[in-house]
Amino acid sequence: MKRLLTSREFGVALLLILVTLIMTMITPNFLTSSNITNILITNSVLGIMAVGMTIVILTGGIDVSVAAILAVSSVIVAKYVISTGANVYVAFLLGAACGLALGLLNSLFIVYGKIPAIIVTLGTMGIFRGSILQVTNGEWIVGFPAWYSNINAQKVLGLPLSFLIFLGIAFISGLLLRYTRIGRQVYAFGGNEESAVRIGIRVKRLQIFVYMYMGLVCGVASVVYGAIQGSVQPNAAVGFELSIIAAVVVGGVNIMGGSGSVLGTVLGVLFLGLINNALVLAHVETYWQNVVVGLVILLAISVDVLNRKMKSMRRARA
Repeated sequence: MKRLLTSREFGVALLLILVTLIMTMITPNFLTSSNITNILITNSVLGIMAVGMTIVILTGGIDVSVAAILAVSSVIVAKYVISTGANVYVAFLLGAACGLALGLLNSLFIVYGKIPAIIVTLGTMGIFRGSILQVTNGEWIVGFPAWYSNINAQKVLGLPLSFLIFLGIAFISGLLLRYTRIGRQVYAFGGNEESAVRIGIRVKRLQIFVYMYMGLVCGVASVVYGAIQGSVQPNAAVGFELSIIAAVVVGGVNIMGGSGSVLGTVLGVLFLGLINNALVLAHVETYWQNVVVGLVILLAISVDVLNRKMKSMRRARA
């Protein structure tokens, strides 16, 4: 019980409740079904990608090309669906395949080029963005079939389908981290790379898997993104990686790797979603939302570092 009460996830859950109560008192429209549904839908893509980023950061890595991967996959899926008609299953398979391919490309540079992940993904972000602008000539893609747009409108048990896809990916990823060998290797590698090598973990394979998994969830998110937006722009989701990393860090994942959970990330996504929605309802200028996200990242990391220092001091005294 004590462990639960002192966990980062419990703290974020309390903040969620506190923000909800405050906004309900300030704005009567906050706790309406339409506004809650809007929050769930608008944060579904963020959530899907944050789950993938959780696994990357747990290994001590980072991927700032995720929004660019989303944009590339969105454009490819949109063009294919509009030209062929296709169907929902083909759309998700194609999006996943595109994301996997781009994630694999990132991993090969990181693993075999031995280049830091931040450098590789910064480079590929520019390549992906530039390539898609060249292919589309900067034009928006519109004219989706009705079934594609309906992905956003569908509900199951009263919850938007897009949000359920987020929860499904979070559930699968949580099981992966907690109950599989790969999950244990992710934590071990992020906690201490040298020790991971010594105990026989094939770190190259693990890193390739992690960045491909990140690409996979970006590909899935690209289909959901297109359905929510109703169109695809070549510069889709510019700057989105900041919010993704913020959600993961706020949820308690150590930015240096080795500790954290998917549950924490889910709570972090919902917390940021509530904050952004509150700012909109309060008629705060949109550019201030980026300022708030930046401050949240700094605060979350500062709290995490402080907690770790206090734990180290307690262990030293013991």
